[in-house]
Amino acid sequence: GNYFSFYEAFKKAEKNKNGSTLILEDDAEFSTSFKRKLLSLMAHAPDKWDVIYLNCFASDLRLCDVRQNRVTEDRRFIQLLNGRCTTGNLAAIYNSKGASRVLQNILPASYVSDNRVSDQFGTGPSDIKAYCAYPQLTERAQIESDIDAVGR
Repeated sequence: GNYFSFYEAFKKAEKNKNGSTLILEDDAEFSTSFKRKLLSLMAHAPDKWDVIYLNCFASDLRLCDVRQNRVTEDRRFIQLLNGRCTTGNLAAIYNSKGASRVLQNILPASYVSDNRVSDQFGTGPSDIKAYCAYPQLTERAQIESDIDAVGR
């Protein structure tokens, strides 16, 4: 499935030593003025970040204790310390170091890639430093996928 597609995307992001890599699912829908907002967001990115999610917060908040996350002083980002608050890999920007940290622990493919990544969030030296854009810049499109249509 998409597990190995994300694995390959993380490998490419790891090689992008001087920049960042936007990794999207096919049903990511951008906010209005997305490019302008994204450039502004990245100009204010925290000093030490590995991944910035452009869409966050699980619809099932029973899995997510939002009090375990921190809003940055400029109120542009939420530092994610509880991985169960993310909505998965809908839209995220990885730097090379962040992609490398993901790759260290993503295999074997024993469970969903979203959870394999978010289980590594934290503030320790080897943890993934994850943030969420605030306000969000993407959302999941409300369209039927080709896979859903084939299943009928």
